[in-house]
Amino acid sequence: MTASSARPRLVPRSTAQPRSDGVTDGSDNCQRWPNAAQNLPPWPVPTNDPDCDGFSNVVESSAGTDSLVHCGADAWPADVNNDTFSDISDVSALTAYFGSPVPPAPYRYNIADPPDGFVDITDISKLTGFFGDSCIPCANDFDCDAVLNAADNCPNWPNHAQNLPPWLVPANDPDCDGLSAAVETSAGTNPIMHCGTNAWPTDLNNDGSSDIADISPLTANYGRSVPPGPARYDIAPDPPDGVVDVRDIVRMYGFFGETCN
Repeated sequence: MTASSARPRLVPRSTAQPRSDGVTDGSDNCQRWPNAAQNLPPWPVPTNDPDCDGFSNVVESSAGTDSLVHCGADAWPADVNNDTFSDISDVSALTAYFGSPVPPAPYRYNIADPPDGFVDITDISKLTGFFGDSCIPCANDFDCDAVLNAADNCPNWPNHAQNLPPWLVPANDPDCDGLSAAVETSAGTNPIMHCGTNAWPTDLNNDGSSDIADISPLTANYGRSVPPGPARYDIAPDPPDGVVDVRDIVRMYGFFGETCN
């Protein structure tokens, strides 16, 4: 990913996916970080940091990352290239802008608290404080539901009781959102994230629900080839056929009224 120098679009709160660690919010020391044992992450957690990723809401709002999602695309400020690790590739991207004002330097690189409008030593020091760490909090348990990946029927869908979602789960669908990794790759959604921004193919407006607001833009593109029609609307058959047609409408309608949370 190449960080943009434009003022980042703030991620709406409604798109953030809740964590499922079995601890009620009133008792949870990190309400948006899955931690059933209530172990804190290996870095200091500042005030006003509900996802416990080490960055306050003030920093995340400025950087354009999601302050309620601890890991994933544009979620963790220390992970510039969105690979779930903070390492030399992230430090190198930031240091390339050393001494630059923001903008034109990307807001994503101005992460010291509070952001001062420059990419400088305070930002480098902040980033290197996470060097070698990962935003995935649970070893061998991608969704932190206390069922290890090898035994989990949905390794990227938190389901401690191993209950499946209310739709059919196809083969090769690790997040159990009802669409295979092949479909999600074609549509441009995240095949290992079941809910959130560009995570669930049948939730076009990223509000956590599949409803008329999602069907309407798809039907407006009925009969179009992909491209120029959006790949996000071509979700059937599996693999997609390059046309927005009745199969895509039927596929999306099968999730009507459902939520990804």
